[in-house]
Amino acid sequence: GGVKFAKVKTGIIHLYCGSSLRQFFRKQKRRVRDYLYYEQLGIRQYPWRVFDWNSTRGRGLILFICSTTTFFPLLLQSLLGYRKKKDLAWFFHPLACSITLGIYGYNWIARNFLGVEVLDRKGYGQ
Repeated sequence: GGVKFAKVKTGIIHLYCGSSLRQFFRKQKRRVRDYLYYEQLGIRQYPWRVFDWNSTRGRGLILFICSTTTFFPLLLQSLLGYRKKKDLAWFFHPLACSITLGIYGYNWIARNFLGVEVLDRKGYGQ
């Protein structure tokens, strides 16, 4: 009556969104729409929703916004990451963070100040 499982020793390959900037943008946009949709329904709970300036998440969000808008910290992270592991993907990091901040920021402003409704997910695919 026990449960059987197998553990395979292998690396993890992340097929995040293909190889194009357009695919990355679409995936981030979908993530924001999913977040807003499920939050609106009350189906999922997001611990960072109650923002606390003194919490680790609150400080992390502020740090992410400041790093992305000033750009230098992201460039430094990319250089340090590249030094550790010689992969040109490190230099996509600043652009990826900027796109992510832009999409979340736009949707937050649209929802909270412009009254844009959250779109439902009927017929929505990847």
